[in-house]
Amino acid sequence: MWAVPVVSEDGAEVKIDAPLPDTQAVRDLAILMRAEPPVYSGLSVEFQSIGEHRSGGQRVITEARLDRAP
Repeated sequence: MWAVPVVSEDGAEVKIDAPLPDTQAVRDLAILMRAEPPVYSGLSVEFQSIGEHRSGGQRVITEARLDRAP
């Protein structure tokens, strides 16, 4: 299981420490993410919600489990 170790004080940013394999595909992706403007700037993950609630019409996930891909 991976952890989400840092959430900014205002809750607007999540930082994830998830080491990736040292492959050419990952190195190419890193270049595209660091480009100005970035080609890829988001993150899409599959997760299981463990804790959540609704606030102002939004789903707020307070705890989740991320499974490592095979």
